Amino acid sequence: MIEAADEKGEYLKEQLQQIDGLLNVRGHGLMIGFDVADEYKDLRKKLLHKHKIFTGEAKPNTVRILPALTIGYTELDKLVDTIKEEIDYLKSLN
Repeated sequence: MIEAADEKGEYLKEQLQQIDGLLNVRGHGLMIGFDVADEYKDLRKKLLHKHKIFTGEAKPNTVRILPALTIGYTELDKLVDTIKEEIDYLKSLN
């Protein structure tokens, strides 16, 4: 299970690093964090209220993701797509 979490975590970090607007993507296993610029500070609220994706925050512009160890690649892709969608929406407001 630890090996699978490491593999999925690396996959998720690679996908998140491709999203313009996410900064300093980091983590270990499936404990992932990233920073966002000020214009995207509402990303966490959008993910929670619109998509029911619970995330943590370490500071106002840092988002933490801690999915279940049993999450599949399909769900990881959906998470990444949702983050991209909300970043694009927030970009359109600026």
